[in-house]
Amino acid sequence: MLRLSFLKTISNNFSKNIYNNYNNFKFFTTTTTTTTTTTTTTTIENKNKIKKENENENENENEININSNKKLNSKERNILLGKSLKLKKKNEKIQSINEKMKIESDLQKNEYDKILNLDKIKLPRCTGCGSTLQTTSPKEPGYLPESIAIKHIEQLNEEKTEKIENSKPIEEQDKSGEEYNNEKKVCQRCHILKNYGRVAPVTVPIEKFKDNLSQLKDLNCLVVKVVDLMDFNGTFIEDFRDIIGRNPVIVVGNKMDILPDDIHKDRIEQWVRTEAKKRGLNHISHVKLISSTSGDGMKQFIIELEKLRKSRDVFIVGCSNVGKSTFVNTLIKEYNNRVEFTTNEKLETKKQSEPLTIQEQKDLDREKLLKSLQSKITTSVLPGTTLNLLSLPLWDNSTLFDTPGIDNPRQMIKNLTIDELKQVIPSKRIKPQLAHIIEGKSLLIGGLVRIDYDGPLATFMIYTSNSIPLHITSTQKANFIIKRHQGSLLTPPILSGSEFTLDNNNNKNQEEQEQEQKQKQKQEEEEEEEEEGEEQGNEEKQKLIEKSRQEIIEQRYKKLSQYDLEILDKFKFSQIRTFTIKPEKIDFDHTFIDLVISGLGWISIKSLSKKIKSSKLIIHTPNNIDVSLRPPLIPKTKIYSNIK
Repeated sequence: MLRLSFLKTISNNFSKNIYNNYNNFKFFTTTTTTTTTTTTTTTIENKNKIKKENENENENENEININSNKKLNSKERNILLGKSLKLKKKNEKIQSINEKMKIESDLQKNEYDKILNLDKIKLPRCTGCGSTLQTTSPKEPGYLPESIAIKHIEQLNEEKTEKIENSKPIEEQDKSGEEYNNEKKVCQRCHILKNYGRVAPVTVPIEKFKDNLSQLKDLNCLVVKVVDLMDFNGTFIEDFRDIIGRNPVIVVGNKMDILPDDIHKDRIEQWVRTEAKKRGLNHISHVKLISSTSGDGMKQFIIELEKLRKSRDVFIVGCSNVGKSTFVNTLIKEYNNRVEFTTNEKLETKKQSEPLTIQEQKDLDREKLLKSLQSKITTSVLPGTTLNLLSLPLWDNSTLFDTPGIDNPRQMIKNLTIDELKQVIPSKRIKPQLAHIIEGKSLLIGGLVRIDYDGPLATFMIYTSNSIPLHITSTQKANFIIKRHQGSLLTPPILSGSEFTLDNNNNKNQEEQEQEQKQKQKQEEEEEEEEEGEEQGNEEKQKLIEKSRQEIIEQRYKKLSQYDLEILDKFKFSQIRTFTIKPEKIDFDHTFIDLVISGLGWISIKSLSKKIKSSKLIIHTPNNIDVSLRPPLIPKTKIYSNIK
């Protein structure tokens, strides 16, 4: 009997629910038919309202069923309660997911708005060097990544709101967090210096630098001019004496470790003096040859610096890529070694008893840097200018100022990528390469320079990075070889499909490299012999040769991508310079002149003619590259390799 009564109650409730849902469905259909003329937005709102009403009614009915059915078992009631709880949990999950989606979309919109506002909002000045913070060019002063700049914008907005909300006067406000906020508002260069003890390079246009640095005339200071010995012409600032006035100057010739071993330092120092005098820099106090990477010559430089300083401030000046930042870093290390400091008690006691581990030694060095110099760096702007300087308090009575590197746009390295720079800028001691040149021959230095020679027998001693391939060919064939192999065998430039990589080239053995060079030379000699025999024939054969060459070049250019074609167009030999050279005397032991390609190296030329004759040089380079002549820096060396 109990089971029958229980089934009757369930059937009655089920029929009631069906009847109610049927009535609701009728109501829904009638409302939709009457509102066909209204807009779609109102129908959607009505649907949402009806769904909510149905859900509320179903929940109320479940509650009524639970309360009204007093004869239900505890298990049955628990089942109904579990279903209602599951429905509630599902609704709560849906609501939480919608809220999260809204929050994420709002955050993305805010970040996008902040990135758009970076160009409009003026960022504050760097608290380390005083330069205005910017996010566009990493090589200019005040560079800051965009992610950190967005945080600075948020801080600025928070500070504005705090100022509006705070009714206290400025003197009564709490300034405990100002130092922490100011420490964060530093450029990338100052951040690297303060935390890692390294000076990052920053460049400034040469015209702007000359205008700003002219204020040194009114100061009593000492100037250190850093020059790259591999590119003296390209890194020497013209009219330097007019810029700095009567202040004493020490000229530092950097990258001494790149030159051959058998050079005479005294002669090179005298050569630097005479060349600087020709360029208007008279009365040089000292000339010092150093190596910033190895530290050779730094102690002698510091001795001369201490003699001339006399409680005066010191300004370090130099072009970009001369190793000025490395020079400053090694100078800081030399002075740090003389500064006394206290370490942690644990490490100090361990130092007396046991040797330190590598990590502990690094921690000691880091603590030493922070306690000695990096913690004392201040903002320094040259008076009356916008030139931002880095102030390093090496001494108690004077300061060392590091100026931004000067950008010379007429250097070859300004057109190169990072991989190409690794190939062009030598990282170890170079071994000059000797080539015998006769009339009608051309020398190709990678895919960057072509030198046509017209004159008696001569030797070219080539001082460039040993990673750059060199090739000698006939002048008639030079244009075809460049168009056929520029970017592939003749690198730089390095195209996307180039076989050359610096890592693979360094990993190869000398024997493998020599074998490859011999194979290439045999192929080229065979091609030259065939073409010379054909060129001695009639004009029709020559025309056929030219057509075949054009077809080869056209086929190559069709296979290249648009990116590679743009690179080849960038390194097109659109600049042609012509020089006529003549030795003063007959000398078979020493070179008489240097041909300099700025940012690449130089070629020291020696005539082997028994008579004094003039020669003609035609140099093909990309546009806006400085090419010049000068007296030989190294007239004689016994360390070289021959180009066959």
